[in-house]
Amino acid sequence: MNLKPTGNRIIWTLFFLFVFVFLLRNSFSYLDPDLGWHLRVGQEILESKSVPSVEYYDYTLAGKKWVDHEWLTNAVIYFIYNHFGYIVLNIIFALLIITMLLTMNAFIKKYFVSSAAYFWLPFVLIPLETLGVVAISPHIGVRVQEIGILFLLLLLIIIKKFESTKNQTTLFWLIPLFYLWSCLHGSFLIGFCLLGLWAVIKFIENFTRRLPRLSFLKSPDLLAKKDLFIFSGFSLAAFAVTFFTPYGFKLYLFLLGYADNFYTKHISEWLPAFTYPFQYHQLLYLSFAGAILLIYFFNFYYSKKQQKNFPAQLDLWQISLFFIFLLLAFKSRRHFPLFFIVSLPIIAGLLAQELSQKKLRISFNNFFVKSYLAIAFVLVIAALFLKTNFTNEPFNNVKFCRYYPCAALDFLKTDRHYLDLKIFNSYNWGGYLIWAWPEKQLFIDGRLPQYPYKNHTFLEEYYEFFNKEKTEQKLSEYDIQLILLRVDQPTKVKWWEKKLFGIEESKINSNLNSLVEYFDAANEWENIYRDGISRVYKKIQK
Repeated sequence: MNLKPTGNRIIWTLFFLFVFVFLLRNSFSYLDPDLGWHLRVGQEILESKSVPSVEYYDYTLAGKKWVDHEWLTNAVIYFIYNHFGYIVLNIIFALLIITMLLTMNAFIKKYFVSSAAYFWLPFVLIPLETLGVVAISPHIGVRVQEIGILFLLLLLIIIKKFESTKNQTTLFWLIPLFYLWSCLHGSFLIGFCLLGLWAVIKFIENFTRRLPRLSFLKSPDLLAKKDLFIFSGFSLAAFAVTFFTPYGFKLYLFLLGYADNFYTKHISEWLPAFTYPFQYHQLLYLSFAGAILLIYFFNFYYSKKQQKNFPAQLDLWQISLFFIFLLLAFKSRRHFPLFFIVSLPIIAGLLAQELSQKKLRISFNNFFVKSYLAIAFVLVIAALFLKTNFTNEPFNNVKFCRYYPCAALDFLKTDRHYLDLKIFNSYNWGGYLIWAWPEKQLFIDGRLPQYPYKNHTFLEEYYEFFNKEKTEQKLSEYDIQLILLRVDQPTKVKWWEKKLFGIEESKINSNLNSLVEYFDAANEWENIYRDGISRVYKKIQK
């Protein structure tokens, strides 16, 4: 039942080549609504050699202070885009995910499975990682949150290595990790929460390791008070260095604004996991991961009842991580990639160890089996590659222009008079317009939905326009003379979704394009441009 190294390498090489091509196809299948403002801000940073601090992209917030918690990422993205093009940018972001998976596999092999279970890793990891990559695909591409996913994994590795070796030099890596993380993405706050959680759990384990009711937990090697003190010291040092970033304390003040959760109920990727339209691959992975853990607990209670030995494999830290990020993933789709990173080592370790105890005979070493697998991989890879929408001009690409106002923008640029008119624009197009129409100040874009504004958040102010009783008042309040709106297409609910989940298509589409209907009926507004994607209205001057 041995797997020869050569056969193993061939399988993994083909698998990662497949994942890489899948990532490219996914990345080129859509244009991130925020890419435009990431590029514009990155350009500003490199040209001014300073981080942005004063808002001027949106006239509604003009002159206000703002913090770009992704400033270093934005600078790097613009540099790559400007010097090497959009294709190279996509390749680099795809390689980030490949790097994450390679690192994850090494992490799992070293800390989560015994040598007897190594044989089963391809059988466990390849299906799980395939499902996981497909499930996180709505959140990856040229997306800044990939940075947070990778750095979360690196943090878990540092913690695990210190826990296993008690080598204090390992903790030195926390300082550059958090400094760089805090310059790249605001998700570094999750990292600090995990440092605190780990320290608390290690303290609690001194009192819980001998409790009979917790015998399903692996008895850990207790840390000496000295080790916990040193860990806390390095954690504080990592926290302290984040105040030496260009924004310093202002970074934390800005991120505290995310405490208002209005945006989590109105931005698609922040919605709960059970919100329609469902991300079925995510739900499948969540269900499978939860089932594996339930089976682990059932095995414990069954073994206890039968007075059999139960080899506990999970500790309190792993269980806590699993359930915390499981809840976060159900609360918001945006958190699913983080759950994937946290859960994969746990469920892969459990499955590999369980399979290693079964007397199964499986081999990839047969010539015909390897040939069949190689041909299947090559055909799938070729099909994905041929269907990939490679482009170096994302803001004028035919496929992307099905979802963005490319034609409407060309129309607006023909008359410079439109530059002088205050515009109200669709939120999802703000980032696109910042790059494609840089001369124009907008009403809103995707950077600051949670920004405090008129006793609520900026995004709430935007949604005030969709209240029929307030539309006219808001238009007058801002002296808006130009409107650029997206025409949303009706959602098509599958018949089995209607039967199984009781989803009403009419209810979902009830308020669709209500603002478009308002301007179509308003006498003081003239429709000066229309297509299947957008509408442009101009106020009639009396």
